[in-house]
Amino acid sequence: MNFDEILDLISRWNKKHILVVGDVMLDKYIYGDVHRISPEAPIPIVNAQKETLTVGGAANVSENLINLGGSVTLFGIIGNDENGTLLRGKLNPNITAELLVDEERPTTTKTRIINGSQQLLRIDNESTKESITLLQQITKIDMSIFDGVILSDYAKGALSSATCQYIIAQAKKFKIPVLVDPKQNDITRYSGATCICPNFQEFKNIIVDKTDDLLLAGQNLLQKFDLQSIAVTMGEKGIALITRIGVQVFPAVAKQVFDVSGAGDTVISILSLSQTANLTLDVAAPLANIGAGIVIGKAGTTPIELPEFVSSFDNSDTNKIMLESVAARRILYWRSQNKSIVFTNGCFDLLHAGHIKLLSSAKKLGDKLIIGLNSDSSIQLLKGLDRPINNELNRAEVLSALDAVDAIIIFDDQTPQKLIETIKPDVLCKGGDYADKSIVGDVFVKSYGGKVTIIPIVTDISTTKIIEKTRQ
Repeated sequence: MNFDEILDLISRWNKKHILVVGDVMLDKYIYGDVHRISPEAPIPIVNAQKETLTVGGAANVSENLINLGGSVTLFGIIGNDENGTLLRGKLNPNITAELLVDEERPTTTKTRIINGSQQLLRIDNESTKESITLLQQITKIDMSIFDGVILSDYAKGALSSATCQYIIAQAKKFKIPVLVDPKQNDITRYSGATCICPNFQEFKNIIVDKTDDLLLAGQNLLQKFDLQSIAVTMGEKGIALITRIGVQVFPAVAKQVFDVSGAGDTVISILSLSQTANLTLDVAAPLANIGAGIVIGKAGTTPIELPEFVSSFDNSDTNKIMLESVAARRILYWRSQNKSIVFTNGCFDLLHAGHIKLLSSAKKLGDKLIIGLNSDSSIQLLKGLDRPINNELNRAEVLSALDAVDAIIIFDDQTPQKLIETIKPDVLCKGGDYADKSIVGDVFVKSYGGKVTIIPIVTDISTTKIIEKTRQ
C-alpha cells in the first residue's frame, strides 16, 4: 500500500468498536545493574534502580486498538489486590474496561528483572483455574454493537471453552469477525472463529498429526475446526497465512529485535481492525508485519502508536497532486505530528520568479504548504477564454517539482473559500498588495485563531505581462 492508501485505511479504522475478551495482565519491569555474584549462591546481585509498569495480554491488545484509532470494550478478570488496582490505573481511559474482581485469584502479574538490555529472571504471579464469571457477564451484552471480536487467550483462566463458544456463536449471528490469540493446545474451544493467530511454537503444539510440512498440515485444521484462516507469526521469518486456497508467507520487515513482548498483540490488533474495514487478511498481513517490526524494536510490552505506524509508509515519492478528500486525510496525519499548515492559492499559469518567491516565503511560515490551484474552467471565468496557457495538470506537475510545495489541490470554484474551510490552515497567505479584508478566507481563518499573511509581490513580473511581451 502507498501512503495515501494507508491514510484511507486508517480513516476506516476510526472508532470501529472491538470487543476484547481474555486474560489481562500487569507487566512489571525492574531495571538495575549487576556488579557481583551473591556469596549465598552462584547468582547475580541486581542493584535495582528503576521500576516500570505496563499492561499485558488482553489489556495490551486493547491499548494497541485504541492507539490505532479503534474503540474498545474490554472484559477480563483481576484479583482484589494491589496489582489489580495498578492495572486499572495503567489502562488507557478511552478503553471501556469491564474488569471483574475475583476474590479467589491474584491479578496475573509478570515481573521481569533486567540488567541493561538482558532479562535475567521473570517471576509470574497467577492462577490458571478456569472461570465462568466472564460468561455470566457477556451473556448480558448486545453483540450487534461490535464491529469485531478478539479473544486473547493466555491460558490464565479467563476464557473457558464455553465462553469462547458462546462469543463465537453470537458473533456469527451478526457476521462479526472473531480473531483468536490462542495459548491452548486444544483449539476445539475456538471452533468457528474467523482466524486464529498463534506464534510458530504455539502452532506446532496445536498440530496433532505431526508432519514435516507444518504449514500445509494447518490446512487440515481449517476444515476440522471450521476456521477461515490461520495467521502464524514466525518472528524474523514473518507471517504465514494459511487458507483453504493455500499458504502465503509474508516476509518480516527488517528490524533490530530488542524485545518481542507484545508483538502478537500488535499483529492481531491490526488484523482485526483491517477485517472491520473489509480488508482481506492477505492484504492485512503485510501491514501487521510492519506493526510487529515497530514494537519489537522497543523495550518491554509496548503498544504501537498510530503516528509511528503511518510514518512507516511515508516517503518523498508521495504524489503531491491530490483530491480534496485525500488531502483531508493527509492533513489529519500532519496535524497528528504537530505540523502547522500553510495555504495559498492561485492560477500559477506560467511559473515565474514572483511565484517562486511567494511559495518559498510561504513555506517559511509553517511546516507544510498546500496550494489551491485554480482549475482550467475557473481560470476561464476569471481571465477569459484564452487562458490558461498551460492546462491544470501541467501546472500542477510543475508546482509539484518544487521542494517548498507539499500538496496541490485543484479546485473549480471561482474562489478558494470552501477549500479553506475544509483545510482550516494555521496560516493563510497571499501574494500582493491586498488589504486584509479583501483576501478570500480572511474572516474565517481569523475566527479560529489562524493567521493571515500578505507576501509582497515581485514588481514588474506577472503571467499577464509575460504573455503580452511574448505576443508583441
